[in-house]
Amino acid sequence: MQHPDLGPATVYEIVRRLHQQGLALPNQWGRVRLPNERSIEMFRLSFIEGLALRDTGRRFGVSPSRADQILHKDFGVSTLPAAAKARERQRQGASEEG
Repeated sequence: MQHPDLGPATVYEIVRRLHQQGLALPNQWGRVRLPNERSIEMFRLSFIEGLALRDTGRRFGVSPSRADQILHKDFGVSTLPAAAKARERQRQGASEEG
């Protein structure tokens, strides 16, 4: 997903066109996983439209950390910095306790 000559919009178009043909790019682990429409739309919202994971997740009824997991799993990208991920885990733990 990282290439100096390709921006997010170009990658999105490549992913969409491959998906239409039933194909996908390999992830960072070398596995080819065909992302579903939801994952592709999450990618578009996060990287093309610039929505925060909170807003992207809200549109799909998932938490910001779950949206990040989906993007990481299907596209090998992470949008939450480590500190934000730790805060999200703390928030989820607190909400489960209370």
